[in-house]
Amino acid sequence: MLLTRQTSPAVASPVLWADAAAHLRLSDTIEQTLVEGLIEAATLYAEAYTHRAARANVWVMLREEFYEADGADMTLPLADVASVTTVERFYGNAWVAVPSTVWQLKRSLSRSSVVEKTGSAWPTEWDDVAYPVRVTFVQAAGVPAGVLRAGILKHVAALYADRGDAEPVLTGASPDGWTRTLNVDAAKQSGAEALYAPFALQRF
Repeated sequence: MLLTRQTSPAVASPVLWADAAAHLRLSDTIEQTLVEGLIEAATLYAEAYTHRAARANVWVMLREEFYEADGADMTLPLADVASVTTVERFYGNAWVAVPSTVWQLKRSLSRSSVVEKTGSAWPTEWDDVAYPVRVTFVQAAGVPAGVLRAGILKHVAALYADRGDAEPVLTGASPDGWTRTLNVDAAKQSGAEALYAPFALQRF
């Protein structure tokens, strides 16, 4: 399975440069590029920590076939799925849409699935070959906007305050380890994690 995000994070970010500039009391745009990078780092951290989306995202999932290996329904491996846009299969050297009369979204909090509608069935061929499947779906933000904004701004402020204090102690296993350590410490010490914790899902 291959999962690709189609939405541009910069467009959908829950915190904008103007929000961060006001929070950090910055009066000019000299450090805008730096701060926008910190916003994206903090946003990605919020998503990784909660296992949920911090902004509405459009995803494309590529699969080997309609069913899971154990015969179960086609699982969408992310939380807070709002809708499925298209289900397609690669057949005759082209992507062919499967009519929405055949399938429906079965939603749940932690992971949803695309299932056959009652009385319908996924298309099959006489040669019984499994054809690749492509599913485009929308993942809604899973954490309240106010909590996200407050957490990201706290995290960004901590990263900004420590921006010149990180010592580049590198390890062979983690070339960017110092950056990641700074990010984790900032999330904890700023209180951002405490805000996210009630909305975090267990890893699945």
